[in-house]
This record gives sequence, structure tokens and C-alpha cells, in this order.
Amino acid sequence: FNMEPLVEISTARDAEIISRTSTRLVGINNGEGEDKDLKKTEILSEMVNAEFLVSESGIRCVNDVKFVMKYVDGILVGTAISEARDIRGKVMELCLLNQELHETAK
Repeated sequence: FNMEPLVEISTARDAEIISRTSTRLVGINNGEGEDKDLKKTEILSEMVNAEFLVSESGIRCVNDVKFVMKYVDGILVGTAISEARDIRGKVMELCLLNQELHETAK
């Protein structure tokens, strides 16, 4: 099926362990509930040698996307979309910004 697992990390210890493997797709979990901290993406991304990094959880707005996209290749957004009054608008906002950031980086 040519599938690749996304391996999730959330601590420096996780990053240390995963960096000794050939894992290609890594997700950085920024926390749960009120304990979300996007700085985890900044810190842990420097410790992992993966082909594709994803920042997960805590991404709610354009500024959050701009911050984490300096360190990763993609984002996973759930709560910000499901709680938005205009779900379509929120998805478009985040997708268009993501596209803009990738084009600027080229």
C-alpha cells in the first residue's frame, strides 16, 4: 500500500530515541488541553532528523502557523477548525497562509 507511519513525539527523550531510527515522518505534539506550547515544535524540531516534520495541536490562528512553519513541513489542526464559527473560512485562512509561506520559502 506504500504507506508511511507518522510517529508522534512530545518530549526531548522521545526526540532522542526517534533520532536513532530511520523514521521519515514525525509529528511533534505541542501538548494537551491548556498545556499546549508551540515552543515544543521549535525545540524538538532541532533534535529530530526526519524527512517530514508535522506540528500537532495548539495551532489556532495565522500567527501560530507562521511561527511553527519556520520549523516544520506541515501542520495538523483540529480544534481550531471544529470550534470555528465559519469552518470553511478557517480552513481557507490556514491553507492559503500555508501555501503563501511555502511559496515565499522557494
